[in-house]
Amino acid sequence: MKTIIAKTTRVIAASLFVICLICYIRHQCMVEDFKEFNQMYQIAVFKNGKEALADFKGNILTIKMDRIFKNDRRDSLLVFIKDEKRGYLNLKSLKVEIPPVYDYAWRFDEETGLAAVCFKGKIGFIDTHGNMKISSMYPFRYENLRENEGFIFSKGSCIVPNNDKRGLINSKNETLLPAGYDDISELSINNQYRIVRLGDQYGLYNEKTRLFAIPLGKSQLSFIDSGIVVLEMEPVPNQYLLDWRLNKKKTIFDVIEHLTKENFKNSGSDTDDYDLPKQAPSGFSKYAINSKYGILDDSTGKILCPPLFDDIEYYSKELFKATAGDYEFLVDRNGKAVNK
Repeated sequence: MKTIIAKTTRVIAASLFVICLICYIRHQCMVEDFKEFNQMYQIAVFKNGKEALADFKGNILTIKMDRIFKNDRRDSLLVFIKDEKRGYLNLKSLKVEIPPVYDYAWRFDEETGLAAVCFKGKIGFIDTHGNMKISSMYPFRYENLRENEGFIFSKGSCIVPNNDKRGLINSKNETLLPAGYDDISELSINNQYRIVRLGDQYGLYNEKTRLFAIPLGKSQLSFIDSGIVVLEMEPVPNQYLLDWRLNKKKTIFDVIEHLTKENFKNSGSDTDDYDLPKQAPSGFSKYAINSKYGILDDSTGKILCPPLFDDIEYYSKELFKATAGDYEFLVDRNGKAVNK
């Protein structure tokens, strides 16, 4: 009798365990939230953290994945993660187009039809059917990935890694720049130039001519919408703008600030409402290039003093108080020290 009771107890306990397990699994498989995706679908987020695409009625349309990567382009193939591997989901058929077998994957380029994928520590490029078009030959470590960096073709060329170094290839896997540089920028807004850095030297690479338009040197380079900003550090900081034809256009300042002087010629009180001395224009401004200050003539806009100092204030009678490190001293309008 005791044996029968014991067996019955074990059966009941096992049944309760199975029921609890089923309830737990069902609970985990329940949708916890919906996230915005695009005009056609939303992302269903399950209690166990998995994701799937759903319609706006809440119907689940795809398999469950660890993560679905959203982008702002109208790509028909989207990167997804399942079991810590990347694959591609067909947004039209809502089926897995390319199985999740890659360690990392980036979006397809519409022009070349290629996408970068990482397999066993090396990057290659596949087509939209998953066929390897450029073999996995570029060594890659995730810890060497720059912020917002992606190995994506643009206008026929793509940056490729060599661990912490970078190079440049075209869609035929021809080397445009060997993978030995510390950094290579994205294409400029006119789709012609890339900035290349090696150590503390910068150069400007012209993709149309496949030559360096500006050879590697000490001048730092950066892009803005209207051209290329050049920052020279020697003999003194100097910053100017080149247009896309590499013609020098103008000097660029980081800061321009009018210098004022105390105004004792006003009638009445010499202080303002805050009990501070009233101010009047001095006729000069200070400007900054790379955190160093110089002096401008307000009437002509001409540079009088190169950017040499940590700060500059108007003193009196075209004399200025300059700061360099822990020292303060008087200089004239050209930045020459004055004994007083």
